[in-house]
Amino acid sequence: KGFIIPNKGVNPDFDEAEAKAKDCMKRLESYLRKQQALFNDRSIKYKHLGKEKYQLEISNETLKRKPKSLIANWMLSGSSKKYKRYLSPKAQEIAAELGNAEHDRDTILNDVSRKMFALFCKTHSK
Repeated sequence: KGFIIPNKGVNPDFDEAEAKAKDCMKRLESYLRKQQALFNDRSIKYKHLGKEKYQLEISNETLKRKPKSLIANWMLSGSSKKYKRYLSPKAQEIAAELGNAEHDRDTILNDVSRKMFALFCKTHSK
């Protein structure tokens, strides 16, 4: 991405943002595994279309076998012949946290890069 990545421990703010992003990714994967177990279908996966990330894609066959109450508070975001895509409130909540953590991380990386270039210019302009 064109960033200077600081080593662990050099920038505590970056370390914290990176840890939050990794935690969110782990939570999203855990949530996906729980949904796969709940629906007894390992083919359930996340789909990223446009701005809508972390849509759960579930086959129509799986949906026919399970009660509709499992997806009662989910919002249908799209469908095809074989699949339906849903926005789950929990997945969207975690995805929003991930987006904030990634934004914080990128902001910090921009600042680190700016500081490094400023230091380089200061030391090499003499």
